[in-house]
Amino acid sequence: MADFGRVQPIIWDVSTKSVLLPTGAVASVNPAASVIEHIIIQVQLVNGSVSVVKPISGYSTGTANLDNLFNDSANLAAQALTAAFNVAGDWPSGNNQTGGNADPTQGQLSIRLNCNTSNALTKLAQSSKLSPCRLEILLFDSTSNNIFSDRIPFDLNGVQDPSSGGLPVGVSNPNLTAAQAVALYVPFVCLPGATIILPQADGTKAVAINCVNGTANFTTISPYTP
Repeated sequence: MADFGRVQPIIWDVSTKSVLLPTGAVASVNPAASVIEHIIIQVQLVNGSVSVVKPISGYSTGTANLDNLFNDSANLAAQALTAAFNVAGDWPSGNNQTGGNADPTQGQLSIRLNCNTSNALTKLAQSSKLSPCRLEILLFDSTSNNIFSDRIPFDLNGVQDPSSGGLPVGVSNPNLTAAQAVALYVPFVCLPGATIILPQADGTKAVAINCVNGTANFTTISPYTP
């Protein structure tokens, strides 16, 4: 599957214009992809029931367009052309999601769609979803006559970090625990007879200071373990 990793199955009822579940019920959630994905869409066309396929005869070429606008053909969020249709191995085989070949005469279409485009990012901007988005499928015969045209509800979702940005920077907590307060301040306000520990900046070594008979004693601690 090259870099097309995830499979998005769709059962599309051409008579009711609805996405169905394998049980025949109408799906309550649209098929979807995120803007960083390269996906394989597997469309099973049916006519009024999941058990009645909608065959496509004479298929030669195809186009799939994903967008929320259909007067902006030069800036589609994503598009797949004929070479991305019905690629060998992109249809389910047995219990495997892939390995078989789509057969349009059985109402089967596989489409490789790259959603990771600059147009998609621009259209999404800061939105969580491009809405209302549709996957438009156009099929043609060998003389370029349109033999199938439909628009399937399909969500194109944004991601919170589509780039390779760094981790968010944490902020310090101004509320110290008792143990933190002792660690920070007790070495500098000492009781008689106490030893002051002064770690160096990198924390690997320290100097211990105490006072005996009026004389300051300095002891190097290396390595230093807090």
